[in-house]
Amino acid sequence: MPFDSFMTAALTAELQDSLCGLKVDRIFQPERDEIDLLFHRQGRNRLVISCSPAAPFMALSATNSENPQTPPMMCMLLRKHLSRAKIIEISQPNFDRVIRIQFDSGDELGFVKQRTLYCEMMGRGSNLVFVNENNVILTAFRQNDITTKFGRVVMNGMPYEPMPLQDKFSPRTCNSHTFFALCKEAIPEERCDQFLQKRFFGFGPLTAREVAYRTAGRTDAVMADIKFDTFWTVLQNLIFIIDQKKFCPCLIYQNKETFEQNGAPLDFSFLHPQQFSADFYIHPCESISEAIELFYLKRSKAERQKQHANDIAQILKHSKARLEKKILAQEEQITDAKSAEEDKQMGDLITQEIYRIKRGDRVIYATDYAKDPPEEVKITLDTRLSPAANAQKYYRSYAKKKTALVKVYEQIQIAKEELEYANSVIASLETATDQASIEQIRMELSQWNYGRRMSSVLKKSRQKIPKTAPLSLVSPNGYTVLVGRNNFQNDAVSFRLSDKDDLWFHVKAYHGSHVLLKTPSDKSIEDADISFAASLAAFYSEAKNSDRVEVDMTRARYLKKPSGAKPGFVTYKNQQTFIVTPKNA
Repeated sequence: MPFDSFMTAALTAELQDSLCGLKVDRIFQPERDEIDLLFHRQGRNRLVISCSPAAPFMALSATNSENPQTPPMMCMLLRKHLSRAKIIEISQPNFDRVIRIQFDSGDELGFVKQRTLYCEMMGRGSNLVFVNENNVILTAFRQNDITTKFGRVVMNGMPYEPMPLQDKFSPRTCNSHTFFALCKEAIPEERCDQFLQKRFFGFGPLTAREVAYRTAGRTDAVMADIKFDTFWTVLQNLIFIIDQKKFCPCLIYQNKETFEQNGAPLDFSFLHPQQFSADFYIHPCESISEAIELFYLKRSKAERQKQHANDIAQILKHSKARLEKKILAQEEQITDAKSAEEDKQMGDLITQEIYRIKRGDRVIYATDYAKDPPEEVKITLDTRLSPAANAQKYYRSYAKKKTALVKVYEQIQIAKEELEYANSVIASLETATDQASIEQIRMELSQWNYGRRMSSVLKKSRQKIPKTAPLSLVSPNGYTVLVGRNNFQNDAVSFRLSDKDDLWFHVKAYHGSHVLLKTPSDKSIEDADISFAASLAAFYSEAKNSDRVEVDMTRARYLKKPSGAKPGFVTYKNQQTFIVTPKNA
């Protein structure tokens, strides 16, 4: 579910109980729109505040994030004001999708000053605003003036104004008289969940459907089918759950099999939903933060990876289009160059008939005795040239086209190799799992003159790109399996980290990772280990969505890297081919 006011209230209550009275230990900004506050406490000691427009969320987490080597300016400002600051209250103003965190912070002279973070989780309007004791904005993720559609000013030095409330009623403050009046005014055919979302702010789709189901026994009930007093009672019970903190956080899966296979949940809730049939699987969570983190973890990570790799993807996309267009044009040149033999034939026939050609002739007809039976050929002449010069003109055209044909074939081969390389980097980009792997891909492309922008970024940073090790896994019988996730890692897996008797795997006819099964020479490898490594090679490839994939296996001693080849390119021999189903570890 998106963060509605009810989920925000449940999270606020949990954070108030967990963090109130603690001091901020460290502050990080792993992403442009994410701040992490670390505390000295067991378990979930990191408060993640993400204001991503695609998936804003807050949660207590125990998962560490990759942080930039140079902290952004906003992170430095928060460290200045909030390092060792004590949380005095966490609240939800006006039952809106905003969490207010108030701190007691010491200034340069040691005096205690109040600082406040407003965490606004409102989709594309999400923001994190930091204000001082006078409610003056010190910094914010997104600053805007009055011309924006949000209708308020968020700029440094300006007073903080909350997001304007919608012209709707609050479910917390609405009394029964007003509620029943709204129900009577509603159209009888209007759905109950839509009634709640149109007239009250704070209702997400899941919460509104749950109220409708608990009122009428189905989610698509209309106003004509329900009793208004039952409707009111269910709504008040929902408020009671919030006030008494009787939460039952959970995740909703399509079925139990999806949960067991570590699939993505459909939704999350602060109470156990009754609206889903027995086919769905409801997984209880220990806390609101756990449900939020598990729901947003994969989505947020995938979105971040996409953002970090966007410039690489665009460069590769344009390179592919350019190379494909170039190959097509060069193949058309081959068709033209193949007429070279015709030019040579014309030159030979002019030489054959030169005794009867006069200067100024436009056309002659010569008999080609090389064909069986002989046939008459029409030859066009240049009236400005002598017969001998006309023959030389055709011979020069023949020589030019023959030379061009050789060069075009060479250029097509170079372009095809370049296209193969671009496709291999695209495959690596899809299997990259962290920021360091993406930076390695960016550095690789920069070294091969792909994109001035990446080169300038690397020069500007003046920092060494962190090296990442290949993915290391363990086979069913305890052998190490290494998986390269970019071309640098693929080279390391295939040559630097391999012994001559190790088994090497690669998907056949597709781009993908190099997989190495470390095999002691004094032990035989069982089929389960080979199947495990082959399935990984299929999964970390372009063919991972196929049901059956061919994977080649050979010994590392049979690998060879051609001189001058780009990263990740190898040749091999003496391979065996297996058909496997792509499967992650």
